[in-house]
Amino acid sequence: MELNPRWDENEGKLEATITTSDFLAAVTLISEVAAVAEEQNHHPDIAIHDYSKVTISLISHDAGEVTDKDYKLASAIDDLLENDEFGLL
Repeated sequence: MELNPRWDENEGKLEATITTSDFLAAVTLISEVAAVAEEQNHHPDIAIHDYSKVTISLISHDAGEVTDKDYKLASAIDDLLENDEFGLL
C-alpha cells in the first residue's frame, strides 16, 4: 500500500507528525482520527506537542509489529488530511 511520505517506520512503529495551523486544528484532527480509528477498531497512540503538531504512532499491539491494519488506518488518515480542514503547514 502506497502511503504519503509523511509516514515513516520508526522503532517498530509507523509514525507521522502533522503540523496544523494552531492548537484547535490539532485537537480537531485528533477527534477526526479517533472517529476513523473507532470505525476500524484499531487505536493509535496520539500526542500533541509544540501546540500545533500531532504525532500519530501505529502498531498492532497484539502482533507486536506493524501490520496491514496499521497501513489501512494510515491510509484512512491520509484521506482525512486531503480535506485540508486542519490548516496543514
